[in-house]
Amino acid sequence: MTFPSLVFGSIIAFILGALFHLIVGGGLIRIIISLLSSVIGFWVGHYIGYQINLDLFTLGFLHIGTGIVGAIIFLVLGYWLTLIQVEPE
Repeated sequence: MTFPSLVFGSIIAFILGALFHLIVGGGLIRIIISLLSSVIGFWVGHYIGYQINLDLFTLGFLHIGTGIVGAIIFLVLGYWLTLIQVEPE
């Protein structure tokens, strides 16, 4: 993987995380979780798309389509996990 594709993929993931946070809202912790889960999900989705050779939307070496799907899945999962609240006894 080249450095420009790494930077471009990370920028796409950060934009997805920021848009998700803009839609859902929340505080500082939630935006950090949104950005991290988006980046991790994007690269996991890219890797899965690379391994199964799924050409949903590719740009050079980068599997953008499966990366976006992975980022959305991780964003929803991260949001769902932050909804859990612990009640004191």
